[in-house]
Amino acid sequence: MHRIGENEFMQSADSPLAEGDVEAFTGLSFFPPDSTFRLVVRPDFRDAGKPATLLDTKGKERSYVVHARLPLAHDGTAFTLTVYRTPEDDQHLFLPFQDATTGEESYDVGRYVELEPGPDGTLVVDFNYAYNPYCAYSDRWACPLVPEENRAPLPIRAGEKKYH
Repeated sequence: MHRIGENEFMQSADSPLAEGDVEAFTGLSFFPPDSTFRLVVRPDFRDAGKPATLLDTKGKERSYVVHARLPLAHDGTAFTLTVYRTPEDDQHLFLPFQDATTGEESYDVGRYVELEPGPDGTLVVDFNYAYNPYCAYSDRWACPLVPEENRAPLPIRAGEKKYH
């Protein structure tokens, strides 16, 4: 259902596609759903509130705040990713990441994933919902770049693939 909604959005008046590309749009590509990429994580809040600056694809600095670090593991590989939020909004959590598929199977800049609150103070990271930022579809958009610390050392074959 989510994937149908994403494709419908791409053909709507609010589409991030470049003008004229909406008519030629044939659909987004996704990795097959993989339940092993839905992780329930206990966040590490030691750096919570620390200011962070991320550059975007047009070289502009964007201000964020570290929300937490997420100690993750998949198929025997442990890694940590940092979750951000804007200084004004502590509800919207932003997890930009790159992985071993970046630049080949997934978008060169990286992908983003939204987080859900889980039980007992945990966060749910479901990479099956990973998506490309708007700059993947048109150069009229500027998107935050993935910081070095958010490069996962394994392929995350879940969520949206590179747009062609």
